[in-house]
Amino acid sequence: MLKPVPLSEVGADDRGIAPHNYVAEQSLLGALLMRGKIIERTYGFLRGEHFAEPLHGRIYEAVHLLVERGSVADAQTVRHAMGDDGDLETQGGHGYLGRLIGAATTTINAVDYARLILDAHLKRALIGLGETIISAAHGASPASEQIVAATQTLDDLGRQIGQDGLRGVDDYRGDVQSLYRGERKAPLSTGFASLDRFYRIRPGDFTVVTGAPSSGKSQLVDAIAMNLALREGHKFAICSFENSPDEHIAKLCQAYVGLPFFDRRSGRMNEAELEDAMNWVAKHFHFIRAERDSPTINWALARAKAAVDRHGINGLILDPYNRFEHKRPAGMNEAEYLSQSLSSVQRFASTNKVHTFFVAHPAKPQHDRRDQVPSLYDISGGAHWANICDVGLSIDRPFLPDGTRSREIECHVKKARFRAIGQPGVAKLKFDPATGRYSEVEPTEAAPHWTDEP
Repeated sequence: MLKPVPLSEVGADDRGIAPHNYVAEQSLLGALLMRGKIIERTYGFLRGEHFAEPLHGRIYEAVHLLVERGSVADAQTVRHAMGDDGDLETQGGHGYLGRLIGAATTTINAVDYARLILDAHLKRALIGLGETIISAAHGASPASEQIVAATQTLDDLGRQIGQDGLRGVDDYRGDVQSLYRGERKAPLSTGFASLDRFYRIRPGDFTVVTGAPSSGKSQLVDAIAMNLALREGHKFAICSFENSPDEHIAKLCQAYVGLPFFDRRSGRMNEAELEDAMNWVAKHFHFIRAERDSPTINWALARAKAAVDRHGINGLILDPYNRFEHKRPAGMNEAEYLSQSLSSVQRFASTNKVHTFFVAHPAKPQHDRRDQVPSLYDISGGAHWANICDVGLSIDRPFLPDGTRSREIECHVKKARFRAIGQPGVAKLKFDPATGRYSEVEPTEAAPHWTDEP
């Protein structure tokens, strides 16, 4: 077997040496020099910078450049493409490329070799991150800044894992067969029969909720989440700036018990009922909070991923968009930033099978548009909100003749990407401010959604 490149004379198992796999690097390069087109299966997730040996990374990039141009990538053409590469000359130039080919007896395992190389790169990056964290922790910068910087690095590494997205039909064969046989689980009820006609909940979907101020956007999302917790045992992570955690928990307890939390005149819940409600809320809801700094969307998604791993959450609530910290990279305009941010949310939802609600206020004031229901396009950057989400809801509380707002809300389903989860339409619900509960405007045959806990 070909010996590792002697730029590092130590073995991969030696303690204190950064993880590397020279054998996998050489085996992959040999396979590519035999059949350059294979790089089309690896370049989507593996780049030259991921190789532990820089020379190997440059050979890999030379193969990609030749294949991209439609040229043959063999020892001769790669040698010519690399020009006067001193490291390659030191290893024997054309002869070294020939030895790589001789060491690769097959091209079948090329993708597996590529994944081993990426894994070693990520381990080296994690070691470097750990050293950086230790060094920074001894410095004067605030811990919050250090944590944000470390989290961003982890997010970047996580995205590199996600770059390996090549799949074949066999990866989905079971899912297709289940779909054909009608075995796939049906979308879930929102807990409101009138709304189910137009909108149902499916794991991994991304729902955008908009509406005029004080229309009940956040309350309705909470109500749907509680219905899913009651009916299905679902768990949620909430990153909300609308309420402090204690007030938010109080509202959830109030809705769970069906008695006021604050108002003594209306038969306030007693302490035993409060304790029972808090125990139930604790089982189903977790809160994402940044106590000092306003978090970015990626910061919140990283915490939501931790909630998936630790608590098995089924849903995520982000509320509202304008309260997140938005730091655009240099040269990126607002539309590009919004598209990237919403795509990150959509990927998180889909990858983790977590139904994600994102509340966003309209950009335009509604005080002079009382006869119009806000659309997804009324949100700043509306085209991206409308295009990327799976479901778009707009919540409205119509104005009464005396100028006050109705206690009834209209839930306008503006978009449903798939017929299986809904269709455009309007559902009406009544809100009880004393209990924080919603109920149907018209009687239905559905069982009361507050008594369906398994």
